[in-house]
Amino acid sequence: MVAKIIPNHASGFANICAYTMDREKAKIIHSEGIRLGSSQFIAEQLNMYANSNNRVKYPVGHIVLSFSKELNGKLSDNVQKFIAMDYLTKMNIKNTAFVIVAHSDKSNPHLHILYSKSDYNSQKINDSHSKLRSLKSVNELNIKYNLRTETINSPFTDSKSKYYIAKKEIKYAIQNAIYGKNKVNNWNDLQKLLSLKGIHIEFKIKGNSNEIQGVSFSKDGFRFKGSEVGREFSFSKIEQTFQANKETSNSLNNNFPIITMESEYDKSKERSHSFSPFLDLASGIQLEQEDENQRKKRKRKFKY
Repeated sequence: MVAKIIPNHASGFANICAYTMDREKAKIIHSEGIRLGSSQFIAEQLNMYANSNNRVKYPVGHIVLSFSKELNGKLSDNVQKFIAMDYLTKMNIKNTAFVIVAHSDKSNPHLHILYSKSDYNSQKINDSHSKLRSLKSVNELNIKYNLRTETINSPFTDSKSKYYIAKKEIKYAIQNAIYGKNKVNNWNDLQKLLSLKGIHIEFKIKGNSNEIQGVSFSKDGFRFKGSEVGREFSFSKIEQTFQANKETSNSLNNNFPIITMESEYDKSKERSHSFSPFLDLASGIQLEQEDENQRKKRKRKFKY
């Protein structure tokens, strides 16, 4: 089983209820907090709950649970209901109105869960880190119900952890390369450093020209656009960082000129020679003072 969280339905429940319910081989297998009827009637009830808290910007909740095609015809409505309810519990989606619609019009059976993000008490249901929590919930349910997963390349399967690991490693490597102690300032040097980490760079070219429009990074079979890794890692932003690194390097070279030890040594010798006459004069004055003091002592001695 895989789960996909559909984000930000801004127009309310009307369209999504019509899409999920007004079709062949669509069946409502469970609901709570609403009375069943037409898709329009159900949408009105869900909207009533959803709009009870006007601070919730996107109050429409929509999640798809999809099963392997090998399970087509082998999952009863009751089993699908228990799996969906178990998923909602693990996601902490509770005390709110929802409806579960099963579809069997494709090779793989799947469920649509529609729910209000404002609960019965007009409190917002917490959906922070929902994708990570969903991944954990799906993994647990796959083990609990012995459900088969899809191919490893799907970002909604058990490989989700590998997907995030690859993305995180790419981001960390780029950050060290262009912001670290030894900053690079061109694409060739960046590619050399990233290749040591098994990361490859691909450029997007505009039409038949040689103009570069974008950049992508790939690792372990996963490929990410630069802006997907981070906003500061798009092609244009990295180019700006390269330019800033070049200017910083040039500024440091200009502010700290190289001074040879020989020239400093020569200057020190010149300074020592320039002071030597004054040192000789001072020593002569000191000797004359000592002689004068001795004569005065002799005079005082013979006086008595």
